[in-house]
Amino acid sequence: MNPDHQPRLSQFTGHPDVPETCLDEEVTLDPSMYLSLESLMNPIQVTFVPGDDLVAIERAHSVLLRERAVGIDTEWKPVVMKGQAEGVSILQISGTEEVFLLDILESLSPPMEGLLKSLFRSKEILKVGYAVMGDFRQLHRAYPDSDAFSFVSQVVDLQGPLQEAVEALLPSAPKAEVKQKGKKKQIKGLSAIARDVLGLPLDKSATMSNWERRPLDDRQVSYAALDALAPLRCLERLLVEPLYDRSPSIDAFRQEVASIGSVQVVHDVNIITGTSHSQGPGHSTHLRAWTA
Repeated sequence: MNPDHQPRLSQFTGHPDVPETCLDEEVTLDPSMYLSLESLMNPIQVTFVPGDDLVAIERAHSVLLRERAVGIDTEWKPVVMKGQAEGVSILQISGTEEVFLLDILESLSPPMEGLLKSLFRSKEILKVGYAVMGDFRQLHRAYPDSDAFSFVSQVVDLQGPLQEAVEALLPSAPKAEVKQKGKKKQIKGLSAIARDVLGLPLDKSATMSNWERRPLDDRQVSYAALDALAPLRCLERLLVEPLYDRSPSIDAFRQEVASIGSVQVVHDVNIITGTSHSQGPGHSTHLRAWTA
């Protein structure tokens, strides 16, 4: 990434629920209130990959195809008018030590399409996110003629059974909240499970920002990287944290990750038809170290 656009972790601006018209107004915010990139990845490695940069795409391919699991998220400019075209501005993919922000706003170049098809169809790499099926559907809507988004193998969605298992283990934990105009508002979604599993919620102030702007500003870079990295770190914690040994659901999930096969949480998904199925046990020994 251009050094001028690396996230500066000392600067966190905006409020989690500021209206869109106020998003560019800077507001002092205590960074200790939220997860930071630095707390989840040190040293920080965030790389912006332009759609026409063959060298950067090849490097992303080399790094990501060696991973056991990757975090997935997407960003797009909010649709404010009925009938407005829906595209995807940024596709974030996080590995263990580096997050790639793929610029697919204008087009999907053949090298980028090749990278994504190889990654998404790999049976050796888990693709983890929160409500991640919505991201895959949005990608398919944006590029309906691309094979890269028609089928995704080994999808893990933190929303649903896994989040319910986490919440069942923490019945006495206070709900994640932020103050808005003097009132407390409950944090939901990925931010809530991040708070429960990783200890702090996510700053969602950049959700409604202009994701078609280039270059992205520091706040957007940090936000985008965290939205892909946090699900991956949650998955890692769920697999190794002793607290979760008390959950039959998570124990079963660990066994399913080791064998790559579960109807409930690990799916092969046909995005076009919306159908999913399990590959059954024994398809990979590559991930067993996570549950050892």
